[in-house]
Amino acid sequence: MHIRICLYMLSVWFALSVTAQTADSIKVVELQDIVINDSPAKPAVLNSPLQVELIGKEFLQRHFSGNLMQTLEHIPGVRSMDIGSGFSKPMIRGMGFNRITVTENGIKQEGQQWGADHGLEIDAFNAERIIVRKGPSSLLYGSDAMGGVIEILPLPAPVGNQVFGEVLLLGKSVNGNLGISIMGGIKQNNWYFKIRFSEQHYGDYRIPTDTVVYLTQRLPVHNRRLKNTAGYERNISFFTEYRRRQYSSNYTVSNAYQKNGFFPGAHGVPDAATIEDDGNHRNIELPYSQVNHFKIMTHQQYMWENVIASLDIGFQNNRRQEWSLFHTHYGTQEPPTKDPDKELGFYLNTYSAAAKMKWHASGKWEHSAGWDTQYQQNRIDGYSFLLPEYRRFTTGVMWLTMFRATPNLCVSGGARFDYGKVTIESYQDIHLQNWLQQMGVQADMI
Repeated sequence: MHIRICLYMLSVWFALSVTAQTADSIKVVELQDIVINDSPAKPAVLNSPLQVELIGKEFLQRHFSGNLMQTLEHIPGVRSMDIGSGFSKPMIRGMGFNRITVTENGIKQEGQQWGADHGLEIDAFNAERIIVRKGPSSLLYGSDAMGGVIEILPLPAPVGNQVFGEVLLLGKSVNGNLGISIMGGIKQNNWYFKIRFSEQHYGDYRIPTDTVVYLTQRLPVHNRRLKNTAGYERNISFFTEYRRRQYSSNYTVSNAYQKNGFFPGAHGVPDAATIEDDGNHRNIELPYSQVNHFKIMTHQQYMWENVIASLDIGFQNNRRQEWSLFHTHYGTQEPPTKDPDKELGFYLNTYSAAAKMKWHASGKWEHSAGWDTQYQQNRIDGYSFLLPEYRRFTTGVMWLTMFRATPNLCVSGGARFDYGKVTIESYQDIHLQNWLQQMGVQADMI
């Protein structure tokens, strides 16, 4: 009985103490009402039946990794296909390679993107604004965009005349990556200039294993570092823009250079002696690749009251070389007299042009029309053969109409016609022919 009375008195005392403390120490603060006027759906998403992601500079800097595709991995449905640090390709909902289109300032990025070890030669520091279109976009961008589109766009010019610049630093521990990017620009009346230089150096890649298996052969990995996977990249770009009333134009000149080593145990003929640790984690020996991507682009635009017309013209020169100590499957093949260790060489020139017009007929109707064309020429050299020389021409026209029935409902439909022609040059391997003859294959079967 006494225990119950004591517990009851303690409970009353505790409640009174809390009430007194609350009344004395906690102040009641009333905040003004906050009204949210924006819609939870992005305007750009409502303008398209496909899912569209708008990526700003703040997002890119917050998730920056020194590699553009690895940065975009933070977007749902977007993945990066990586081989080491220097090779990275985009994937959207499981589709990649030539099924994904990457554009920069309106021009399709064209290189040797058919291989898994062929990275995207674009300066990650120079990407300021990105639009990711998930799903089939062939109506607007052609058959290469059946898996989606990644559009890289420049930021609008700053307001008012000013001189500006920035310095970005990057460091990684897994491969000792060190990077720097320096940008400077000026805005003067109708003109806007910007120049950027970026460079990254990285060492041999660390992995959590002591051995790898290649062609059923187990190869050691000394100090858990993949030998000769070091590399570096050096990029420079110049951008200028002119605006006057309804007319605007910009011009871009850029050059991207990459040199990356290949793990010797997985290239050419595996040899345990070539993968022994040499004590230097930043040198680049055979085998390695060199890639240089040069671009010139211009975007012209004119705006009327309810019509926007634009023209994009670009030229790209993509040079890719793979160097490896001369090796052959045929005993009769001799090393070339010039560049005997150049295994493969691809030299691709691309000329592009596209014209588009968008017409806002009313508050609910919007029409788009476009025409684009492209011409490519690919040349090869080296002591090995992988792809033939070819010439490729494509052109297409499109029409798209969108009707916004309600603020949350958009219906679109359109049509596209494409024409393409590929001319492939024949290639004759005289060393394979001699080897087949030695094996007893008849001449008419070769």
